[in-house]
Amino acid sequence: MTKNENISGNQPERTFEAEIALLDKIYSEIMEAIQGKPINTDYETMRNYVDNVYVILNRTAFAVKELKNSLTQGSKYNLETWNPPA
Repeated sequence: MTKNENISGNQPERTFEAEIALLDKIYSEIMEAIQGKPINTDYETMRNYVDNVYVILNRTAFAVKELKNSLTQGSKYNLETWNPPA
């Protein structure tokens, strides 16, 4: 059995490399937004920060939707069962 085959031996394993890269990008953008919070309480600075956070949230929502679509697109449900001999 090769490295990319599952127990039944007929379908290769999915590695999810593109999905993991997209999740890493989402995580880093969210962490940058959290760490970029201004210390002072200047109204204009806080307004700009909140505007930027809304942009990041919007991008994150679209990226999660894209990730969901890439995971469900073209994947067939594995409906087979594995019954070992008695």
